[in-house]
Amino acid sequence: MPVLVVLTSMATMLEKPFGRYQFVKRIANALRGACTPRCRDERRKTASDVRRAATKIAKGNVLPIVGLRASAAPPEICQHTCTCCSTTQHISAVVSASELPAASELLGATPAMVAGGLVLTQAQRTLVEKSRAVKQQRAAALEAQHELDARARAHVQEIKTRCQSHYAPTARRLILRHVGEELARVAHRERQLPSKARSAPTHVSNNINCKASGPSAPSNHEDEQQQKPRSADDGYDEERFGSVRRPPRKQPPNLWVPIFEQEVAEVQQAKEEAERKRLAAAAEYRERLSQQEADKQRNRLDEKAVADGYARAQAAQQAAWREQEKAKQKERQDQVVLEAQRWQQDLRAQAEALRVAQEKKERNERRVLERFHMLDEQETRRKAERKAADMEEVVRVKQANAQQLELKRLAVLREQQQDHKLQQAYERKLEEQEAARRAELDAILVKQSHKVKLALLNVKSAEEKAREDEERALAVQAAVRARETELLELKERKKREAARAQVQALTLQKEEKKSRRLSLEQQEAVYASKFKADFQSWQKEQVAAKVKVHQRNREYQKLVRQQMSEDAMRRADEDKYGMTLLEAELNTKLLQKAGITSPPEDIHRR
Repeated sequence: MPVLVVLTSMATMLEKPFGRYQFVKRIANALRGACTPRCRDERRKTASDVRRAATKIAKGNVLPIVGLRASAAPPEICQHTCTCCSTTQHISAVVSASELPAASELLGATPAMVAGGLVLTQAQRTLVEKSRAVKQQRAAALEAQHELDARARAHVQEIKTRCQSHYAPTARRLILRHVGEELARVAHRERQLPSKARSAPTHVSNNINCKASGPSAPSNHEDEQQQKPRSADDGYDEERFGSVRRPPRKQPPNLWVPIFEQEVAEVQQAKEEAERKRLAAAAEYRERLSQQEADKQRNRLDEKAVADGYARAQAAQQAAWREQEKAKQKERQDQVVLEAQRWQQDLRAQAEALRVAQEKKERNERRVLERFHMLDEQETRRKAERKAADMEEVVRVKQANAQQLELKRLAVLREQQQDHKLQQAYERKLEEQEAARRAELDAILVKQSHKVKLALLNVKSAEEKAREDEERALAVQAAVRARETELLELKERKKREAARAQVQALTLQKEEKKSRRLSLEQQEAVYASKFKADFQSWQKEQVAAKVKVHQRNREYQKLVRQQMSEDAMRRADEDKYGMTLLEAELNTKLLQKAGITSPPEDIHRR
């Protein structure tokens, strides 16, 4: 009997559909050519067994699986063992890797028979679902952790942005209320520098004497100048300006300086407040980060404890499942061995019955062959007898045909004799008719000759006929010449008319060209006059624009000169406090905030 051994490697199960009919067909084709040429008698038995096994596979039965091995051999190999000669042949590529799940299902292979556990049981599916749930939970926890980290980074970035906003440049936070503020900034910078660092006297006021009035301020300043020791390297050029130094110019205090100092103090206070807030926010952020780290560590420990418990439970379940699978596998192997033995006995009995039936069939075929030979000989004898009878019939028919031909020849001869007689009678009748016709013709000729003689009396002579023909020919020639002359005149007239029409067309073309040239010249003259007028108007506009620009420039020059004179007058009348009474009234709050309750009495009023 053929033994089918399926060797599978650790291959993954593919989800490609595999038809039951195709699998049966490929197994049958493989086993049909498995035997060697020495097994000619066993080939028929093997084919019958294969057909029977394929039928059982199609009905859902199971082929006998003798053994199972997992090796590094090709993925699937079918091994066929012949029963008559004990030769073994390996049939490769019977079941492909994509067809392995369906093939194992059709062959009744259990999950233990397929290497790698490709077919899962209920316990295996439960374990897989639990593993998948654990992976999903870990992925969700990781995603939540990533989201928390992203929020923390966003919070840190927000704190950094808020802190950086407090470090904006001081110049941007100051309000440029008046040009005097720039003057105050310069004065404040000059006040911060020592007097010896200044190379030339500048308009600087001392903010210490802003609230003081009267002659006390100059005396204090002189005392300070006297108390300061003089140094030779203070930047003063004695060779150029002389050894005698002029004391600094006494100027009243600038009211913008205290305002500027107050704003600088506010800005510095705002910076300190922003720095304090930044440090507080950083401390709060560090506290939050430490809390988050503690929460993450606690969550990781909890997850690890849960995962360890689940892993222990899963390991226990897998151990129990392996014990159950081992028992089931042993039971299945015992059943497979018993089923294989039963199938072997059935196949041997079927092979013996097939051999007996084949011998009986061969005996019946020999009997049928002998009977066929006997019937063939009888048929040959019948054909020979039938052929002899046919030959005799042919001879008899030939004789009858000869007699019939002789009778036909005699009948034809008689018909020819009768035709000859009829021909002679017909010729005699024709001669009689010819004689009668000749007599009638002679009578007609006599009558015609008589008529001709009568007509000759009125016939013209040949000369008259020639003269008439010549006259008629001359008339025809004259008509032909007249027709030719008329045709020539008509042709000349048409030629003259064509020449006249051509001359008229040329004349018309010349007139049209002349009229077009005149119209173009007129259009060009109109365009030239229009262009000239436009150019003259454009020139006038340009001249007017230049005059207007020149006039506007003159007005601007006058305005600039007026502004320069006003500026000179303003500088001459410049207030010594850096602002007018109107500006002081507008900046009353700032002055009070800087410590100046009321503007000086001698401030310029404008």
